[in-house]
Amino acid sequence: MNTDINKDIHLKEIAFELREGGEMRREYQEWVEPSENEIIRPEDVEIINGDIFIQDQEKMDCIIAQLSSIPEHPGQSLQETINEYMIIKELTPKDVYTCSNIDRKFWSKIMQQGYTPKKATLFALCIGLQLTRKEAGKLMASAGFVFSQSLRLDMVVEKFILHQIYSIYDINKILFDIGLTQLGSKDNN
Repeated sequence: MNTDINKDIHLKEIAFELREGGEMRREYQEWVEPSENEIIRPEDVEIINGDIFIQDQEKMDCIIAQLSSIPEHPGQSLQETINEYMIIKELTPKDVYTCSNIDRKFWSKIMQQGYTPKKATLFALCIGLQLTRKEAGKLMASAGFVFSQSLRLDMVVEKFILHQIYSIYDINKILFDIGLTQLGSKDNN
C-alpha cells in the first residue's frame, strides 16, 4: 500500500469540534496502527480449562510492555485544572463555588483528588470559572468528558460559553424553561 495513503488512513478524527468565531474547526490526533507483532489473532490464543493462553510469548511481552508504559495518571487531574484556572483568572474558591451554584461542602468533595462529579456539575464549574470554549474543553477532558454534539444540554451550555454568558442563575432559568437539567444544583451532583 502507498505510504502516503497509509498515513492518511492513520489520521483519525478525535470526537469533538471547536466552534470559534462562528466557524467550525476540527482537531485531529495521529492514530498509529499496531504493527503485525502487536496484534493478537484468534490463532494466537489457546483456551485450556477456561484459561486464556497466548502462544506467542514475544507478542505477549510486546503488548505487556506497551500497556505498562501507559502512565497511571496520563494528564492533569480535574483538581489541578480547576486550581490552574483559579490562579489564571484570580478567583478564590468561594468565587468559583458561588458562581457555579455549588455549596461549600460539595466544593470540598470536588476538590478531593480522585473524585469526579457529574457532567452537569462540570458545566457549572466551567460557568463559575468563566472559561472560554477551549478552556472548558480542557477542564471537561481532565475529568474524562467532552462536549458532545449529540446531546442537547452540551450544545446549549457550549453556546452560553461561546457567547460569554456566565450568570448561572440566568442559565438555569433558561435551561428550566426549555426542559433541560439545571447546573450546579445538589440534585445533579
